[in-house]
This record gives sequence, structure tokens and C-alpha cells, in this order.
Amino acid sequence: MIVLVIVNGTMVPEISIINSTSLPEVLTAHGNGIMKRVIANKEIVPPVTQLSLVDFQPGQKVETHKHESMHEIYFVLNGTVTVNGRSVRKNECVIIPAQVEHDVANLTEEVVCWFAVAVATGSS
Repeated sequence: MIVLVIVNGTMVPEISIINSTSLPEVLTAHGNGIMKRVIANKEIVPPVTQLSLVDFQPGQKVETHKHESMHEIYFVLNGTVTVNGRSVRKNECVIIPAQVEHDVANLTEEVVCWFAVAVATGSS
């Protein structure tokens, strides 16, 4: 939800503080039972397509795919996730440009959580 305030006679967005633990969990578009909590989307912060916290259970995978008009950035908060066969560990970030094929897997025995940012390229 975006809150608007009036500044010098103009409606402008107010700074928002969001407690991620109060956000509902929803399935990712990739399915496989992978859950996320959406913090913001393009209605709130264009051209950001989405800001999410993703919980990736042991053994979960996202098959090889690409996004034609969206970049993705994952910042791993805990655990290790595998992207295109490369390990991305806690406090590491992976940047996946638009149109680059990628797959993601949790090959560990622990839940992996990452902060995901998706940004539109401006083309559709």
C-alpha cells in the first residue's frame, strides 16, 4: 500500500516502513511450492517489478528459463543457493540480466532465504 501526502499542494508518496513478517506468503510464478513475501511491486515503485523475500526449501528447483524484459537480483540472507551451477552463499549477491537463461536450486538440507529485486528493462 502506498500512502500519499500533500506537500506544497502536490500529492506525493510518503516513506513506508514495512514489517516483512506481517506480509502474506504467496506462491512464486515458478510454482514448485516456493513461497515469497512481496514487499513492493511496480504499482508502488516503478520500474521495480517486484521486491520479495523468497524461502527456498531443501530440494526445490526452478527450471531453466529467462525473462525477456526483467533483470533479477538475489541477495542471499541465509544458506546457499545454486544458480546455473554456481553456489551463491549468505551475504553474496547474484545479478541476472534480462534475456539470460538461468536455473535455481537448493541443493542443501536447509531453507535458503534471499531478497529478490526484479527490475523492468523498459521494453516489453
